Amino acid sequence: MKRQTPPENAQRSSYLTLHSADPRAILQELELSGYQLTRLVTELHHLTYNGGIEEAEYGARLFDPGLTDIRLLPPGLLDAKEELLPPTLIPRTREDLKRFLRRLMILNGEEVNYDVLVKGWTDRQGERHALDHHVSDLWRIRDANIDVYDGLVAGRFATVIRHLKTVDTSAYRTKLRGVLIRQALIWCSHDVQLVVARIAKPVDLSKLGVLRDASAERSPQRAANSQTERYDAIAETLDAFFGCQDWRRDDVELAAPAAETLLAKPKHVWFGRILRRLRSSVKSPAGPDLKQVTVLMRAVAAQMRHPDLAGTEYPKYLVKYKGPKTFPAKWHHLTSPVSVIATAVRRLIQAEHEIPAIVDDLIANRQSKRPTQLRGSLSSYDNITLPRGATERLDELAAFYHDTFISAQATSEAVANWKHRKETADFLREMGARRPGDHHGNTRRRSFYLLDIIPEHRFAAGN
Repeated sequence: MKRQTPPENAQRSSYLTLHSADPRAILQELELSGYQLTRLVTELHHLTYNGGIEEAEYGARLFDPGLTDIRLLPPGLLDAKEELLPPTLIPRTREDLKRFLRRLMILNGEEVNYDVLVKGWTDRQGERHALDHHVSDLWRIRDANIDVYDGLVAGRFATVIRHLKTVDTSAYRTKLRGVLIRQALIWCSHDVQLVVARIAKPVDLSKLGVLRDASAERSPQRAANSQTERYDAIAETLDAFFGCQDWRRDDVELAAPAAETLLAKPKHVWFGRILRRLRSSVKSPAGPDLKQVTVLMRAVAAQMRHPDLAGTEYPKYLVKYKGPKTFPAKWHHLTSPVSVIATAVRRLIQAEHEIPAIVDDLIANRQSKRPTQLRGSLSSYDNITLPRGATERLDELAAFYHDTFISAQATSEAVANWKHRKETADFLREMGARRPGDHHGNTRRRSFYLLDIIPEHRFAAGN
């Protein structure tokens, strides 16, 4: 999903940004590039998903001190859950440190009440000044050991775990353990922020011109539905042209007689539209011949098999027109924005409960009793007993994130619809514990990874 656009294509990418919504511009670009549709759509995907930003720049852009609202970032950066703070951006003043921690939790361009988040790692009565006390503790650690400070702030906790194993003073070990737990939970809240910001401003599909309906601008939900219909229409057209579905797996030979008939009398509506558009770009009174059309259709078939395009496809487990019609359902396999938020929030509450035990297991270098395949990760949601008040905290945090990132006016109504409680609990129980490789592919496991809290990554970073 993270493709690189070579420097020599920069001018072309600028052209695509301006014109890619126009199907005629797409066909013209195809003609100029020798029908290299794979390269064309890869570049379009790079612009749509990554905003044209190279992977090496992700950290600097995600944690840019000048960024005013995390929702301004393209979706590819919001999916980059394992990106950590670049060493050059580690705060070197106490004021910058507090500002960074607040932005790590919530960055939406406004002042918000951080106490709602902070109470997850306080005694529930002292949250008002808890963040200030945490900043003071971090600053004292900086004076004593700059490497430990850097590891804590940047999310590279393996450095801190190694140091804790060598500490002789009981009081200092207890203090540092507490700071690590709080800092781990602040980074966990960053995971949730990425999830909510991702659905607050969904991916703009308009640059995928090959699949875009050329009509007026649509809502994200309608754009996603339209994209699905276009994808299905192109697949159906390829089925008709090649006379089979084998193109979905590999390049196939053309059934010439059937193709000649289709070319002469294009009864298939989408194939007819393709021919009409091609005739406007082929400089021949007779229009495109079978060879030219075959070159294009094979290029289209190859692109339909391409991972970039598969990454934007409608989730396969949903039945067309019968499944949920909202954008989160397509992208995250859930039915509403509140369900997406509540899934991440459930895991944040679980992290508040489990992070102390995770830290102690790592310091003692012992095997966790929690059922998990990833060292330092949260256990299966089906195997936990959440503390008293977890349901009330779920409602409080879901409302807080919805209000902060999506719509303050619609929060009460959205969160009052308790359907998300059962749906999110069922989803997490079905997923179980996270597994290696969940971040790959276009499956429910991938959605689980994107919605989940990933403390194990920070506990491993710094080795």
